Amino acid sequence: MNTIELLTINSIFFISYKLFSSYFNKNISEERIKWREKIREITIKIVTMDKENAEKNKDEFIAELAIRLNLFDDNSDLKIIEIAKKVLENIDKEEYKNEFIARISILLKNDWE
Repeated sequence: MNTIELLTINSIFFISYKLFSSYFNKNISEERIKWREKIREITIKIVTMDKENAEKNKDEFIAELAIRLNLFDDNSDLKIIEIAKKVLENIDKEEYKNEFIARISILLKNDWE
């Protein structure tokens, strides 16, 4: 194999790698943005819900949040679910809402980094 053929093969490999890498990173970033936005939407629904809807829709919102978190890998994700349940069971207690919002904020901040 001569030098030109070797350079051509090397260039094709490098360009293919860069294209794949760029495509992969773009898709991952877009999916993470969608994930963060959905977590924000669920959080707003949970903390602004009235008592009647909280009682009626508690399981739905907990499930919707749980499927987006990693409950088996990180104790902080499990704690978010526990606090979300407390928010929905005690809709008038601001302390639970504040802790829930703080934990979600940390989750989103850590995901961004």
